[in-house]
Amino acid sequence: MSFEPVEPVGPAPMTVTDVSAAKSAEVWRLDFARAGKALQSLEHDEPRLGARDRAVMRARHDGAGRHQRFLAHVALRVLLERAAGSGVRGEDLQRSLGAKPRLPGCAGIDFSLAHGEDAALIGIARGAAIGVDLEHVRPVRIAKAHRMRILWVGAALRGDEEVELPTEEAFMRAWVRLEAVAKADGRGLAATLVALGARHARQCGSRSEVVARVLGHLARTGLKVHDLAPGLGSVAALALDRDLRLPVLRAFPVDRAGIEALLSQPAPERPTV
Repeated sequence: MSFEPVEPVGPAPMTVTDVSAAKSAEVWRLDFARAGKALQSLEHDEPRLGARDRAVMRARHDGAGRHQRFLAHVALRVLLERAAGSGVRGEDLQRSLGAKPRLPGCAGIDFSLAHGEDAALIGIARGAAIGVDLEHVRPVRIAKAHRMRILWVGAALRGDEEVELPTEEAFMRAWVRLEAVAKADGRGLAATLVALGARHARQCGSRSEVVARVLGHLARTGLKVHDLAPGLGSVAALALDRDLRLPVLRAFPVDRAGIEALLSQPAPERPTV
C-alpha cells in the first residue's frame, strides 16, 4: 500500500500530465467537518446543484448520510466548474441505467465520487477514465470462500503475488480496489464482480483463473489500480488510465476564500480529439 501525502491547495494549476497533454487527472480528499460550513454557505449563495439532484438528496431519510452526500456533491460541482466553466452550474447529473453519471457541458471530463463517515474522495480526469472508492475499515459478514475470492481479486488488481491475510483491513483494501475499477470502467459493481470472477465460484474455481480474468480485464480497459492513504481507519483506491502517473492526493479547501481561490485557477486545456 502506498502512502501519498495530502498536500494543501497551492496557486499552481491542478493537472498531472504525462504521456499526452490531452490527459490529466487529480484526486481530492474532502474533510466534512472542516469544509462543511464553507460548502453549505457557498451552495446557499451561489447554487451549483441542479434542482432534481437537490430534490433527490432532500428525499433521503438518513440524516447524516444525506448531509455527507450533499457536501460531497457540492465539492464535486466546484471541481467540475473549475474544469469546464461556470456554464455547468444548475445542471442535473445525467444517470443512465448501467452507465456512469455525466454532467452536461463536461465533454471529455470523467469523474468519480466516494464518501465515508468523515471524508469524501473526488477524482477528476480529462481525456481518461477514473474511479475512486473509500471505505472505513469495519467487520463485514461474508462467506469465507467469497472473502478469499475478493482477496484474490484485490491482489491481482495491484499485481501482488502474495495475498494478504484475511483481516478486515485487507478485505476492505481489496474491496475498494474492485469498486474503483467498477466505477472507472462504468460497468457497475455487479457486472464487474462477474467479469473478474469474484461472484460465483463455478465461473472460475482457482486463483489462477481469477488472476487471468483480472489481468485480461485491466488489459481491455487500459486501467491501473493504485492504493491511496485517505486517513487513519480508512482505505481507498484509485483506478486510472495506465498512461497517467498517480496524482498526489490533495486536500479540498476548508473555507470560502480557499474555494474561491481554487475556482480562480486557470482551467486545464481541453483534450484534443
